[in-house]
Amino acid sequence: MTMPRQKKYPDGYVTTGVVFEPEVMAFIRRLAREEERNQSTVINRIIRDFAQRSGAMLPRHSAEEPGPLAAVGDPAGAGADEVKTRC
Repeated sequence: MTMPRQKKYPDGYVTTGVVFEPEVMAFIRRLAREEERNQSTVINRIIRDFAQRSGAMLPRHSAEEPGPLAAVGDPAGAGADEVKTRC
């Protein structure tokens, strides 16, 4: 029996199967839409922001955008010190 081949992404990206609660996925989709980014970029930025706030600095991947998680409606992340959401 052969294992299914995992899709390869450039620059060392890795795919993984993650299950989200419906409300969490709706939030991720909303952020992605408002920031005009894809869901993977939003999730990576949220994790990096959490790591930084926890004192763990993750090395930056060469293809990533610099800076902290942008506030909703502020795709450039200019001056965003924390995540701001609209309900």
